[in-house]
Amino acid sequence: MTTATNDTKPEFYTARAQAQPYNLPERSYWNAERFDHDHLGIDLAPYFDLTPDDRVLVLGSCFARDSMHGMLQRAVGRLSKSVGEPLGVQLGHKYNAPSLLQALRWARENSFNEDLLIELTDGDWFDGHLHPVCHQPSREAALQRHSDALRALRKDLQQATVAVLTFDNIEYFVDCRTNALFNTPPPVDLIDSFQTRFAFHRATVEETQRDIKAICTELWNANPSLHIIAAVSPIPIDATFSGDDVLVANQLVKSTLIVGLQSVVREFALQDRPIQYCPTYELIALQPQRDNVWRKRDLNDQPDGRHLQDAFARRVLTPLVKAAAIA
Repeated sequence: MTTATNDTKPEFYTARAQAQPYNLPERSYWNAERFDHDHLGIDLAPYFDLTPDDRVLVLGSCFARDSMHGMLQRAVGRLSKSVGEPLGVQLGHKYNAPSLLQALRWARENSFNEDLLIELTDGDWFDGHLHPVCHQPSREAALQRHSDALRALRKDLQQATVAVLTFDNIEYFVDCRTNALFNTPPPVDLIDSFQTRFAFHRATVEETQRDIKAICTELWNANPSLHIIAAVSPIPIDATFSGDDVLVANQLVKSTLIVGLQSVVREFALQDRPIQYCPTYELIALQPQRDNVWRKRDLNDQPDGRHLQDAFARRVLTPLVKAAAIA
């Protein structure tokens, strides 16, 4: 892996910016022609080169494992078995920053315990800190599964050279008995004390910034040479517990994550600890044609707004991810 710069400009940029008195780069000027291209001409300057020998750790939402890693895989080619097999998959999906931070601390301290599990009325045990498999037939099975996931995370952290982080949501529930927060909503129909045991929370910009900063610090403390690529997932939230309309809530969620993440990127850049921001959310949100982005719904053949078309990911998102990781 090498430090890199990127002076290449998208081909459709005009020379008009050169005549401006402020000496800004061309990407700093608004150009409506960019919307004629589905890649939008987003200009990135990666600070390192991803190579086929890198070990990629994926942490965060399903977008990290299912999309971002696949794009990196295509970007560098299947030249190495290590690139083809992502690290961190045993931890499952982490949809909000504090749940990922909580997992990293549990892994470091080896402090996950049976008090963090909940017995359900149907006899199963609920582990709201792992997803997608949250239910286990016994307390011992649930505890063993989570312990195995954290053990694998500790090992993967040592082997990784690049970490890909994607952040999806700022809404979560807190267990008032243990002060642990959940990665997925507790099953309201299977917990008798649901109304009194759990509290809903929606993180602020300041809390989001604090948690993302702490996540990066945990990663670097475990592996000082780790390179980090971070993004906000473009996949909308599927529900909100805030009482707001889900479209309004989704915009608040993504905006909060972008502001928090970008603040952390700028802060660490001043400390000469760069994080590569990958604007996947912006690329999707600014697309003028939804039909080109989202898969079709089964009933009426209209875009579903939640699942990216494979062709779009290959044609548009993969070059963006490549531009963020390879000079």
